[in-house]
Amino acid sequence: MIDIVIPTMMRCDLEALKYSIHQALISDRIKRIVIIDNSTISSFSKELNFLDDAGDKLVVRTMERNIYVNPAWNLGVSLCSGPNVLIMNDDVFCHEKVYGQVDKVMNQLNVGICSVKTENCQKAVEYLRYIDDFDELIKSQEEFDHPDGDKTGWFFCIKKKIWKDIPSGLKLFYGDDLIFKRTKHMGYYSKNITSCRIGHMFSQTVGANPEANRKLRDEHSIYLNTRKDYVEKP
Repeated sequence: MIDIVIPTMMRCDLEALKYSIHQALISDRIKRIVIIDNSTISSFSKELNFLDDAGDKLVVRTMERNIYVNPAWNLGVSLCSGPNVLIMNDDVFCHEKVYGQVDKVMNQLNVGICSVKTENCQKAVEYLRYIDDFDELIKSQEEFDHPDGDKTGWFFCIKKKIWKDIPSGLKLFYGDDLIFKRTKHMGYYSKNITSCRIGHMFSQTVGANPEANRKLRDEHSIYLNTRKDYVEKP
């Protein structure tokens, strides 16, 4: 079973978020969906009012201030109780069948973390064509066999027992780098599923935002100073 953690910055259309949550609600592989709402004063909850019947399967925590991405992951994981936790952006399209394949791969011997082949999509209608290509026979490859294997922070599932909170100084960047490196260091496999696909509305905010670029530079120093302890120590 999988718990899902979704931090939201409310910077994109809600179509992807609504689609993926609906698919998660009908999936028998998903135990709980935890949304960390960083928008503070938005109509977010009202816009999700069609989920009123979700019951205990959906948990929404609205922050009084923006705690940013990596701290939201830490908080979200602390609210999960299932054996596997899926960290997912609010701008990702994910079909019910994909959740099923992720759950099956996470139950394979010594798999600690997995991601899924990603396509750039702006609308659900663009993403739905990939469902026709869905392969019931699960195919995967070692995550670190390709150059960007440690850059899948928009969608990755990890065993909760090996989760380690990301250092507090890292707000926006490098959380996924640390997690993937630590998982590999612990001797677990990192899988990338290629027999199905997710859609991602890739963010354009960082390149055009001077403040985000400043944070990237600052957090790179923190990352370099904390990487060894995070990866190698319990």
